[in-house]
Amino acid sequence: MKRFSFALIAMLLLSPGLGCAADKTDSGDLVYQQDFAKADALGDFVFASPDDFRRVKVGDRWAMEYGNDSRKSEYKPPHRSPLYIGLIRDIKVASFRLEYDVQQRSQTGNHRDHCVFFNFEDPANFFYTHIAKKSDPHAHQIMNVDDAPRKAITEKGTDGYDWASMDQWHHVKVIREADSGLIAIYVNDMDTPIMTTHSKAHDIGYVGFGSFDDLGRVSNIKLWAPKVIRENAPFFKQK
Repeated sequence: MKRFSFALIAMLLLSPGLGCAADKTDSGDLVYQQDFAKADALGDFVFASPDDFRRVKVGDRWAMEYGNDSRKSEYKPPHRSPLYIGLIRDIKVASFRLEYDVQQRSQTGNHRDHCVFFNFEDPANFFYTHIAKKSDPHAHQIMNVDDAPRKAITEKGTDGYDWASMDQWHHVKVIREADSGLIAIYVNDMDTPIMTTHSKAHDIGYVGFGSFDDLGRVSNIKLWAPKVIRENAPFFKQK
């Protein structure tokens, strides 16, 4: 019986889809995950405006909430770009796969948005994706901030994304392949991207979440990457 038990355990650990398989994908190893259940979870992040971020309980889960209805953000970006930015403070990646859940918590018309930031080298050099209700040159685009105001670089996109109810959670996936320059953004449908482009303007950098100027929440973050540099961001602040 013991021999059978050991054999069974070995088979389970080595079988595809079982054991530690969730910790590794085609995009590399699982290098970070965060569900905000711990009271000190926000210590993993640095913020452009720390007072605009907080940890909140939402039903049966915890989340990081961003934005402020009562006043404007104190952050003054060096170039026209989003105001609410929270970055994972000590992980730099070039190629990666990022997945997380988001609630969009504002009713601000066609520019109702959520932003995901990546290859964030410094506050004047990074990519971000602006997911909004209606596409135009400044909304619902993959953006490049390259020592100049943000510029849309989307090659293939959609007319917009319907955020629906403010209480609805949406699942986002970002695929970044630094060698080819690929950037692909998925929301809820993990097979068909809502936006794609190719750019090598920025290489290794930080990953984060926020908005141009709206409220929202993120939870259940998972980041996979083939290579990581562990280095604290020399800009922004912790809470």
